Amino acid sequence: MELPLYLSGRPAGTLQVRRQGLYTLFTAQLPPRPGLTRLYLHGGGESRLLGLMEPAAGMLRLRRKLSRAAQPPRLVYASDSPEPLDAAPRPTSAPPAAAGPQSS
Repeated sequence: MELPLYLSGRPAGTLQVRRQGLYTLFTAQLPPRPGLTRLYLHGGGESRLLGLMEPAAGMLRLRRKLSRAAQPPRLVYASDSPEPLDAAPRPTSAPPAAAGPQSS
C-alpha cells in the first residue's frame, strides 16, 4: 500500500506501507533538502511521529517498523508537520482601531 507524502503542504512522493506480522514497515525516500525532515503519520483525526529522515546515498530515507498500537487509526497520509493539512492558519479580522483623542 502507498500513502501520499506531503512536505510543506505540497505533494512530495509516497510512503510505502507493508504489513509484517504484528508490525507495519514504513519506508520513504525523498531528494535531499536543507534542515531536518521529520515525518508524521495522519489518520482518524490523529497524528503520530514516524521518524527522522536520514541522508543515505544522496537521498533522504526513512525505514521504520511500528506496532499497530503505535499508529493512528485509519492511515490517510504522511507529512512533515504534526498538524493536519487542512489546519492552515485562517485570517483573523483585525481588531477595530482604537479611537484617539479628538480635538475640539
